[in-house]
Amino acid sequence: MSLISLVKDNNIDSVRDLLLNETINVNIQDGEGKTALLLASERNYIEVVELLLDNENINVNLQDIYIDTALICASEKNYIEVIKLLLTNDTVNVNLQDYDRSTALIWASLYNNIEVVELLLDNENINVNSQNNDGDTALICASEKNYIEVVKLLLEVKDINVNLQDCLGNTALIWVLKSSNIEIVKLLLAKGAIVPLKNNYSKKINEVLTNWKIYLPKWNRFKTFKYYPEEFNEIAIQWLLVCKRKNFVSKDIMLLMIEYFAESWKLN
Repeated sequence: MSLISLVKDNNIDSVRDLLLNETINVNIQDGEGKTALLLASERNYIEVVELLLDNENINVNLQDIYIDTALICASEKNYIEVIKLLLTNDTVNVNLQDYDRSTALIWASLYNNIEVVELLLDNENINVNSQNNDGDTALICASEKNYIEVVKLLLEVKDINVNLQDCLGNTALIWVLKSSNIEIVKLLLAKGAIVPLKNNYSKKINEVLTNWKIYLPKWNRFKTFKYYPEEFNEIAIQWLLVCKRKNFVSKDIMLLMIEYFAESWKLN
């Protein structure tokens, strides 16, 4: 039987015996471009993965026709032990992207695979700001899904850019407002998150001034905005418009953001 077939059957002893043959092509791919290592990784065959990684000719970064790697598959499925083994290989590329340009870190963040995120972030080559075809980063995914522990881990990374925008022009901060998770909002603001003046849902300032009046009767604190500089009014109005349109207006969040706006321009 071929190496691919033996791996699919999780036939550990036969895989071990076959790998003793020095002429074996350990990187052979099946009709879908999957290598023995990729197949073992996506099926969580830990012992087989270990055997394959012991072969000096193993290529851990080969991608199948779906542009998946062993690391991407294991990260998406939360196969901790497989990931630990893969990361011991010095040649592993933690930043490879799949068909959607998503990385292992993005998938792990999207599915709240906390330990996987930790393992990936321990790699000195990790690109925490990588974006997929939708413009999503790991932070945007975790924030949108309200995964506070993943958000905390990502925000510990020195080079993280909390203000990257997705294809809709939304940042992690904008997305997390939908769930009104005040703790994540505070974490993002403390890391330097700003409210973008524009996203793809925004209108020009002079088109939304009337919308601004909707909020005045509800929370009188908003009336104080009229005494602030023009640029403060503009960014506040833009932000509130996004909240209104997306139907995630929360009083607690609004009051927190008012404090943010005031602090940003050092207003009293």
